Formats: sequence, structure tokens, C-alpha cells
Amino acid sequence: MGPFLFRTGFDFDYSAISDPCFTPFLAPADCMAGSADVRFDVTMLVPQASNSDPSRRPGGAVEPAELEELLGRCHRPARIRGGSQLLPLLLPRGFEASAVLAAAPPVALTRAVFERIREAVGGAEDPMRVSVLAHSLIVEIRDFERLSASVFIAPGLSDLLASRAAFYSLRKLFSLFLPSLGSVMIHCAAVSLECGTVLLAAPDSGGKSTAAALAPPGSVIGDDRILAVRSGSAFNAFGTPWNVAGGNPGGGRVAAVLLLRKADGFRLERIHHREAFAFLWRDNLAYFEDLPPRERDSAFETTLSMCRSAGCGILGFSPDRLDWDAVGRFAEAAP
Repeated sequence: MGPFLFRTGFDFDYSAISDPCFTPFLAPADCMAGSADVRFDVTMLVPQASNSDPSRRPGGAVEPAELEELLGRCHRPARIRGGSQLLPLLLPRGFEASAVLAAAPPVALTRAVFERIREAVGGAEDPMRVSVLAHSLIVEIRDFERLSASVFIAPGLSDLLASRAAFYSLRKLFSLFLPSLGSVMIHCAAVSLECGTVLLAAPDSGGKSTAAALAPPGSVIGDDRILAVRSGSAFNAFGTPWNVAGGNPGGGRVAAVLLLRKADGFRLERIHHREAFAFLWRDNLAYFEDLPPRERDSAFETTLSMCRSAGCGILGFSPDRLDWDAVGRFAEAAP
């Protein structure tokens, strides 16, 4: 994705990764693990019989108190939407009570998962840079020192994870390590002009796709999620798989950050970079709120620096007209 190499490994047959949208996250087969910027390993746990004795399983049973003591040493997000970044919020009613899951203990209490958590926390120089999300169906161990994540999934979720909803839920999981790489994922559209790349930010249904549809042919990098990557004192913009419109490969310097407003006519006025930053931070907080303090601070500084390096403004436009020449002049005149 952009200039970064993601290495993703599944220990089960995951048909969804044949979707072309997954290509940016699948390193070539001959890629060595050490050459990847970020590594993800996804494991589907083996079902256990409901009448099996946990004490006879390899390593014995895990007591909840053991898990709580271990989790108390690492970073635990105060609020988790849906309990997981990977698990979509579209679980069918009664799914957790289904027969295939009723036979299994909570994922975090299985011995293999517990030992992996202990290995990550115990092996970290700063355990607070290891973040663990423990859900009854899925556990995510995110190691920000090693830029790697291990995901353990309860048996019976294969069909659910093959859904399109699961693909869209991946964008937050894959964005976790971006601040550590001098990058952030931004909820915005991006258009490549001669002056550089213009980011068009707005909340959902705020006009991003409409503005992108009015852009010059071949100039749209994306209409919803954009990767901004630090390059010296500037930032370059790249597309992500989570866009409907796009096609321009991007890579150009971010020249302007414009906050969109629906209006009867064209209007473009300059604002302080802190105003643009305040909007971007609030609108993208879902990507940053679960990060450990050091990584959250990095996301804050990266987003602020991007706004400081570009011309910032408010762009009002009607659904049928947007003066891109004026936008280009605005970006070129940025201090």
C-alpha cells in the first residue's frame, strides 16, 4: 500500500484474499519476512469438543486471573468499537451462541493465544507499546516495537471473514502501524494537479465523491481514503484499496488541504493550518484513539505537520461546477 510492503500470512484457506483489493497487502511469495515493513499473521483456532477437559489440552487451562494480570502490563485501549478491528460489526444475531462456537472457550483463554500474548509482552522493551484486544471471538496482539500483529480467530468465522464487510473492517487494522512509518491514513479525496496533490476533506456525504467526479480526467487518486507519507519536510499522497473512484497512482506532494462545503457557487478562502488539522484529527480519530500513547503522539504530530506543510482552505462548490484552475492557483500560492 503506497510505498510500504505488507506481509500477511493466513494459516487457513481464506478465499477473500483472492479479491484484487487485497493485492497491496500480500507480499510476493519470495519476499522474506525481514524485508516487509509490517507483518500480519492470522490464525484460525482448531475447534475443541465441548466435553473435553481443558486441563488435558497442551499447557493446561488458562485462568481468567492469569490473563488479567498479563493484560495489566501492556496497553489496553479504553474503548474498543465492536471488540476488534478485524471483526466486522455485522455479526448475525445469535452468532456467538452458534453450536460451533459454544464448544470453544473465549479465544484469549486458550493456551496457545495466552502464550503468544505473554511472549509479546515479556519480550518488549516497553510493554506499553504492545496493545492487546481480547474479544470472545478474536484476539489481536499488536506489537508496535516490531511492527507486527498476530490475530487469532475462533473456529467458525471463515464465511464471515470472506464477506465484503470484513474487507472494509481491515482498513483500521492495516492503518495501525502507519504512524510508526511516518504516515497516516486520511478520510478524504485526493486529486493530482500540476501544482501537486490536493486533499479534499469532508465528513461522510460531505461532497468528496462529488468533487472527485468533477476533477480533470485521470487526476483522481482516491475519493475516500488516502495515504499521506512523510518525505522530508513535505508529504506525498497515495491511494488505498478503499476507494470507489481513483486510478491515478499518486505519489505527488500534498500541496493543499481543503475542507469541503456544499454551496450554491464556487468559494475558496484560506484558513490557518490549525483549523484544517482540528477537523482532520476529529474526523480520523477512529484510526488513532486505540493507539498506545507514543504512537498516538506520532499520529498527532504527523497530521499536524502535513497541514503545516500545505496550503489550507475552505472550498465551497456546487454539484455541477468546481474551478480547478483556481484551486491550482491557491495551492501554488501557499506559503
